[in-house]
Amino acid sequence: MLRFRLKGVGFGISYLALAFLTLSVFIGKNDYGLLVCLACALFHELSHIILILRYCGKPDSVIINLTDVKINCDMNRLKASQEVLINLAGPFANILLFCVLYLLNIIINLDALHIIAMSSLVIGVFNLLPLRTLDGGELLYMLLSRFLSSRTVDILLNIISVVILIPLAILGFTVLFASKYNYSLLLVTIYIILTLIL
Repeated sequence: MLRFRLKGVGFGISYLALAFLTLSVFIGKNDYGLLVCLACALFHELSHIILILRYCGKPDSVIINLTDVKINCDMNRLKASQEVLINLAGPFANILLFCVLYLLNIIINLDALHIIAMSSLVIGVFNLLPLRTLDGGELLYMLLSRFLSSRTVDILLNIISVVILIPLAILGFTVLFASKYNYSLLLVTIYIILTLIL
């Protein structure tokens, strides 16, 4: 892991995440859709970070892995409503960006605005799925934890994840075979499966 400090905050980025970002830049030279998705994902994560900074202050460290961004700070003092807002910040920011760019695209009519808007919408809505590694899963975990034990909630979220991921994988294969080139849904499904396993 590559580590450095900036203004008293420790930062780390895993070599696997660094390799993925580097590969994305090279692939993005020919297909900027991947870079647009990465930019929308970065916007999503920055929205979470802004609210974490607002409610928790300066974090101890920020670790970027292939599957997530971990911000280590004292979150024990957060109210439940603040935790909900932090989890909703990313999807809300993506959906808000979609609305702004979509309306702007109606006025200006640029294909690039449409692509960025749609990418932001997909990332925002997708993150609301009730999968443990996504914001929707974190929200569901918080809700269920008020009524059930952590172990029971983990089992329920694993079952829900399988129930959602099997149709997503089938749909991903169907889209790939029908289009002969569109592997994006299948790739995202595999990515989520890997995050659940890791």
